[in-house]
Amino acid sequence: MKPLQRAAGHFQRGEYDQVEQICGRILAVDADNARAWQMRGLAALHLKQFEKAVAYLTEAVTRQETPQTLINLSVAFLALDRPPDAIVALQAALQLDPTNPGALLNLAACYLREKRYEDAEGALTRALAIKPHWPKAMEMLGRIEMKRGNFERVTQLANAALAADPALSVSHRLLADIAMREGDFETASDHYELSLKNNPDDAETHGNFALLLARRGSYQQAETWYRHAAEILRDDEATNQAFAEVLLIQGNLKEGWRQHAWRHMRTEEAQPIVDRPFLSDMPSGARAVAVLDQGIGDQILMAGLIPDLSRRIAGLEIECDPRLHALLRRSFPGVQFTRFIMRAPGAVPTPGSFGVADTAPWLRPRFEDFPAHRGYLKADPVLQKILRERYIEKSRGPVIGISWATRRVKLGAHKSLPLAAWGPLLSMPGVTFVNLQYDSDPAEVAEATRQFGARIITDTTIDPSGDLDAYAAQVAAMDLVISTSSAAAHFGGALNVPTWVFVPAGFGGLWHWFLDRGDSPWYPSVRLFRQTQRGEWQDVVARASADFAIYVEQWAARNP
Repeated sequence: MKPLQRAAGHFQRGEYDQVEQICGRILAVDADNARAWQMRGLAALHLKQFEKAVAYLTEAVTRQETPQTLINLSVAFLALDRPPDAIVALQAALQLDPTNPGALLNLAACYLREKRYEDAEGALTRALAIKPHWPKAMEMLGRIEMKRGNFERVTQLANAALAADPALSVSHRLLADIAMREGDFETASDHYELSLKNNPDDAETHGNFALLLARRGSYQQAETWYRHAAEILRDDEATNQAFAEVLLIQGNLKEGWRQHAWRHMRTEEAQPIVDRPFLSDMPSGARAVAVLDQGIGDQILMAGLIPDLSRRIAGLEIECDPRLHALLRRSFPGVQFTRFIMRAPGAVPTPGSFGVADTAPWLRPRFEDFPAHRGYLKADPVLQKILRERYIEKSRGPVIGISWATRRVKLGAHKSLPLAAWGPLLSMPGVTFVNLQYDSDPAEVAEATRQFGARIITDTTIDPSGDLDAYAAQVAAMDLVISTSSAAAHFGGALNVPTWVFVPAGFGGLWHWFLDRGDSPWYPSVRLFRQTQRGEWQDVVARASADFAIYVEQWAARNP
């Protein structure tokens, strides 16, 4: 038997080290043997020796340029995260054979990696014209449509691909992702399990399945899956941030804070603040720039760290959302605040700056380290008095601020509770309600007023999403705030206004409310009313309305 035939036999049996040895001996005698170079390169690919694979396959191409050798070379380039080089190799393969479906499929994969979705779609369209109903091509088209948000088309393509090949793991993952998005957690779970059965090492599926478990409230299981996914997807921001939130919601502050700081570790040069001798070794009078980032609720939450941080850093400057600038300057007069234009979540506006949240490992390492404050935000006292008098003038009972919806994030629907479900609260006699909801629907408010006989004031002089300083004064003018998990809840807690927050179980139950507690370590004035069953609000409203009746009675006794 000739040496190359022996090498081919070893290759078919998966004995790639033997292939490497035989081809090496052949090439020592015949350095221009293109087939030996190609087989040696394929063996290196299977051994995951990708640099060697590129070198060997390049030698093969220089001696005999064939479409398949170029396709194999593109695979090695992709494994080394070199899509542009892979594209060049595949374009050369298609010049030799314009109707090669494998080259077109790999080219589409490269374009997809480079986020060139139109080019990827064009390559796949050509591949399907040559090889109709090709499952792998339909699956990849589904991935492109998923990026575009065309979920109906994704479902069609994934189902068609699975009808031809039920073992396509990515198609199962796509269907699972859509089912999870639609709240069909059982179907999502079934498809994730099938995806992992066919590809147990797919990190993205591990991460998405962990997200599903977290949304179902199975946090310990989610943590297990995230540990595996985060080990593989080291550079994936969404996976690492979701892992941090799963740790934090369970009260694992030490590990959770460290993981949470990952969002500012995007380059090899970046060093997490928890690895710097920062707060423990700050020179006297040093200047430091910190950032309040994420959404408005997150910025208010983390502003509770500023008093401790400012005591440790004399020259503290904090960048914040412009809408919070006036409120924060009044609340923390010894700190310099700088406005910044909103950037992507997690972005650090000033080089060398750090997130205020990233100081939590020092300032809030244990629940015992959360201060029993009496409010750290200070509303405009003049405007607060004006608004208080305005609302009291129209009321003979307590003035209750209400907020019921989160509209601008995809989990908003799971945190929201339509006014139509607030009946037992809104029908309480002798109470004046003030609409604290941003982007409220006048028709929804009018219908609740008619249906429950409620008195609901919508103060058009206050912009709840634009003028946050005025909004803080409005919240501070309340006797009590009742809110779903929204910015209104954070304003109430940070201003030390008695605040009741409706917290969903699973998806929508944000990490900073933690688990199984009726209070908030962040805000001493906040009470939490939690769902006992995911998606079920009736029990929450019943418990809150029973306590509300007592509250109104006690208020009346104090204010005869």
